[in-house]
Amino acid sequence: MPTSRSNRIANDDIFSNKFEKAFDVLNTLGTGGYGEVHRVRHLTKTEKKNVLDETRKLIKLRSKFVIQYYDSWIGCNCLYIQMELCIDNLSNLLHTKKSIFNELMMNSQFYILNEIFRELIECVQYLHEKHIIHRDLKPDNVLISMDGRI
Repeated sequence: MPTSRSNRIANDDIFSNKFEKAFDVLNTLGTGGYGEVHRVRHLTKTEKKNVLDETRKLIKLRSKFVIQYYDSWIGCNCLYIQMELCIDNLSNLLHTKKSIFNELMMNSQFYILNEIFRELIECVQYLHEKHIIHRDLKPDNVLISMDGRI
């Protein structure tokens, strides 16, 4: 007996929930008329614990040096974190600067980069004072807030 469309949709939702609980999707390798192919890995209990620990630390931090945490919840065995909206990251800023100013650095550019570096150092100092080590400090992870703060 053929399955109805609504039964297939319900079964797809059940499969999707089980899939999300079991795997961390790294990327989508391809899509087709009958589905999608994903590159995945299992999340270990240690990895899940680390994510929850980092979220607990983020909840306690209220500073201009740290992206603001607003809320978090678990749905379909996934942790969702609502945070301050940031307009960009340092990696994109440096890439854009390089493409726009493909010449010797002018004094004003030097002072702008110096200010960015000063703010970054203050952020790291604040975290260290709270006994937190970032562990993955790189330009992609240095976010720029809507008001231009690092």
